[in-house]
Amino acid sequence: MTTNPNLTKKAYYSARTGDVEAVRIDLETLRALFIPVHRRFVERGYFDEVFGKDCVDAGLIPGTAGGDIESFFFLKLRKRGIWPIFTKCEGYSEPDLFSVIELLYDVVSKPNEKTGHYHSWSDCGWHFKDFDKAAGQRELRESINEILSDYGDGFTLSEDGQVTSAKRPLIPFQATTQTPTTSTFDSLFTFGLPIGLHTKPSGAVEFGVQGQTFSFRETDSVGVLRGDVYPNFCMTDLERWAAPKQRLGKYANPAVVLQTPLGAAQAECLTILHNLCQTASEKQFLKTYLETYVACHARSGARRAQVSLDFSAMKDRVPALLPQAWINWRSDDREALNVDFAPTRPIRRVRNPAS
Repeated sequence: MTTNPNLTKKAYYSARTGDVEAVRIDLETLRALFIPVHRRFVERGYFDEVFGKDCVDAGLIPGTAGGDIESFFFLKLRKRGIWPIFTKCEGYSEPDLFSVIELLYDVVSKPNEKTGHYHSWSDCGWHFKDFDKAAGQRELRESINEILSDYGDGFTLSEDGQVTSAKRPLIPFQATTQTPTTSTFDSLFTFGLPIGLHTKPSGAVEFGVQGQTFSFRETDSVGVLRGDVYPNFCMTDLERWAAPKQRLGKYANPAVVLQTPLGAAQAECLTILHNLCQTASEKQFLKTYLETYVACHARSGARRAQVSLDFSAMKDRVPALLPQAWINWRSDDREALNVDFAPTRPIRRVRNPAS
């Protein structure tokens, strides 16, 4: 499929002369426009390499994704109810649709008719064996951007396969591909990194065959970060970690509300973040950050009035902010512990730089 010149973005006479105003489309319209774009690429075999081909004789001939495409989508997006696209698209939230577009961009490839063959029986269609990924991505991006550019604040599918908007940017955030025996974070913070506001962290010593080890205690007032935190700690991880029943429960009230494009949304982890802020400038900084990078991941719930946040869509994309941390400015090893089994250097609390 070559690029269709009829789809090239062009301002026609009425638009050029100001006879009509620019129209921004809503999510319902975007979903409706996405379906024929997707169907055009499906019918021309642009997803056959990965999703396979339905043959009137052989049945489904699996592609590289295997025979269970629904499970493939779940493994990639960590969300059910996405596949099949044609029957599920009507219920997509904005994060759902953008995630599907990004995934389709990753798997699209242009088939080569010269090396394929046409199966005429019952008009089965083309069977392809050679594909051009770069060409398929280029054509899909051109077609998708035709509709994304008029949606909301104006979006675009970038060459690296991310849906972005200048007014609602996502912070580039790349997860590490290697898991070292001792993480960089643990090497810097030997005893863990305590998070809290008023209560100074306390520690505990455990004795084992390799000697004594010191660590900070987690309480209702203090949470401790450990393990593979840097540079992977994003809002998805924060939602799992900031659990009031396990840590930081003191900051779970009063609840705070985040205003999103779909309405007001609440999340325990956001309430904890807000209540960890000590100054007005900290709270304003956090509010601006959440409204810019988190609120755009809102989705409608089962009930019309329900609005929730899709934290899974923020994985490795939206870094987490932690307003208060207790730092031992030199992370001493266990030989530096004093008789009370506490770090010999004083522990100090540091706040968000915005304060």
